[in-house]
Amino acid sequence: MISDSGTSPILMDLGSLAPSPLHITSRALALQTQDLAAEHSTLPYRAPELFDTKTGTVIDTKTDIWSFGCTLFACLVGKSPFEMRSEETGGSL
Repeated sequence: MISDSGTSPILMDLGSLAPSPLHITSRALALQTQDLAAEHSTLPYRAPELFDTKTGTVIDTKTDIWSFGCTLFACLVGKSPFEMRSEETGGSL
C-alpha cells in the first residue's frame, strides 16, 4: 500500500505467517493454532476457521485468500466488511 503522498509505502497486516498446509491432528494443536492466530492476526481480517479450529481440519492458503479479500474490500470501501456490519447493528469489534 502507498500513502496518500504517493511516495511512502505503508506496511499492512495481512494475517499471520505460518507453514502451509497445517494439518490439525490434535485438540492441543487446534488450540495452539487458534491462540497463534489471535495473537498475530487482526480480528476483522481473520479467516473463520482460525476462530474455532477443529481437529482433523487443514489450515492452508485459503486463510490468506480470506484476509486478502477482506483487505481489498477495505481498500475499496474504507472499512472492513465486518466493521460495516457491526455499525449497522450497533455492535463493535
